Amino acid sequence: MKHVRSITILVIILSFACKTNKDISSQNQKADIISSINLEMPELIEDNKQLNIAITTDLREGIILFDPMLVRIEKQHENSWQKVRILHCPCGAHCEPPKKWIKLLPEDHWKMKWNLNESWCENIVKGEIPETIEKKADPGKYRVVIFYGYNEQDRLKLTKEFKIINYR
Repeated sequence: MKHVRSITILVIILSFACKTNKDISSQNQKADIISSINLEMPELIEDNKQLNIAITTDLREGIILFDPMLVRIEKQHENSWQKVRILHCPCGAHCEPPKKWIKLLPEDHWKMKWNLNESWCENIVKGEIPETIEKKADPGKYRVVIFYGYNEQDRLKLTKEFKIINYR
C-alpha cells in the first residue's frame, strides 16, 4: 500500500513536470521573437533632452506592435513600477483614436519620442475643457514597455530601462 501511494505521488509530480511539444514549441517561438527585436534607446538621458526610441525586427514574418502610438513609460518607486502619465491628445480635444496595432516588417522601423514631460487632465468640470497639466519627469530609473507578438492574439512584453539625470 505504501508503494502504491509513493508511485501515485511520483506519477502526479511527473505529469506536472513534463512539458508537451506544444509548450516547448511556444517557448522556443517566444525566445526567437525576443532575440529578433531590436529596441534602441539611450540608457542615460539628461533631463533637458528627449528620449528617442527605435524598434526594428529581423524576423522574416514581421511582428505586431500593440498600441504603438501610446507611449508606455514606467518609473521605479521603491520595489515597484508605476506608469507615468502621458497624454496622447490634449485635454478636451477630439483626436483620432490611436491605432490598436501595426505590423512591423524587417525593412520597417518604428520610432517614438518622449519629451520627458508627464501630462494629465485636471479640473474636469462638465461642459468645460479640462486643464492640461505638464510637469518635467523627475530624475530616476525608468523603463519603456513595448507589447508585441506574432499575431493579434499573443501579447508579449519587452522592457528596457533608462535613467533620467539632472543636467547641471
